[in-house]
Amino acid sequence: MTCSRLGLIGLTSVLICLSWGCQSHRARSTSNTLKLDVGQSEIEYLPATAGTGYSWILDESGSNGLDLVKVEMVQAFEQPTDGRFGAAGRSVWRITGEEYGQASLRFVYRRPWEPISQYCTSRRVLVDIY
Repeated sequence: MTCSRLGLIGLTSVLICLSWGCQSHRARSTSNTLKLDVGQSEIEYLPATAGTGYSWILDESGSNGLDLVKVEMVQAFEQPTDGRFGAAGRSVWRITGEEYGQASLRFVYRRPWEPISQYCTSRRVLVDIY
């Protein structure tokens, strides 16, 4: 095969993979619980890989108690400490308890131009505010 034919096959493969979107990933969901005092903040780290087009967003329609917490993205992608390019890093979020109660936050890992679906990887963070 010629180099141009191999390049065309490779480009076609990449475009097919990109067109699959969230559906190319198995739906994975994990959760954890934060216990906060009113006014207290915690950092939540979500695994991410730069250059893939995917990023974490707060799914407001899939979350409850958003009036009880303040959620801020601190850093969209934090490079891994070993310095390897393309290695998995993490997205950094700060969650602050604003009022007493319980909140349930759903974060979704997806590409911005794709709709949120059941096939997207997600992480649920339960927040108990005392």
